[in-house]
Amino acid sequence: MLLSLMMLTACDELTCNLMYAPDTLIVTVQDADPASLYALSFTGDDGTTISCAIVEAGTTAYCDDNDSAIGFDGTDLVVTLWAFVPDTIDATVSLDGASVLEWSFSPEYAEDEPNGEGCGFRRNGAETVSL
Repeated sequence: MLLSLMMLTACDELTCNLMYAPDTLIVTVQDADPASLYALSFTGDDGTTISCAIVEAGTTAYCDDNDSAIGFDGTDLVVTLWAFVPDTIDATVSLDGASVLEWSFSPEYAEDEPNGEGCGFRRNGAETVSL
């Protein structure tokens, strides 16, 4: 009985799983043309910049941080930024090399603890703009 009580007490201690759960920001640019070449740049209030581009219409896309992703969902251009959740962001969308949209935004982030209570928070946010 004493052994069972000791084991129950040990279970109350902080246990964190190791699930990969990075901060995430999803930026959607509505009404984009899937046949065009787009480049997007995001600069956070900490000075960090991530650039993403569609370099071949409809197929090839990349982001310079190797974790983030860019692609089309119908006529929406969607950028998923991993481990990039600044409080304020300056963004630019370029179409075929010319800037077509510049804006600043402060995402509203939701926080959760995916690895267990007390194991650290992650932030998730989203921003949607139209061309």
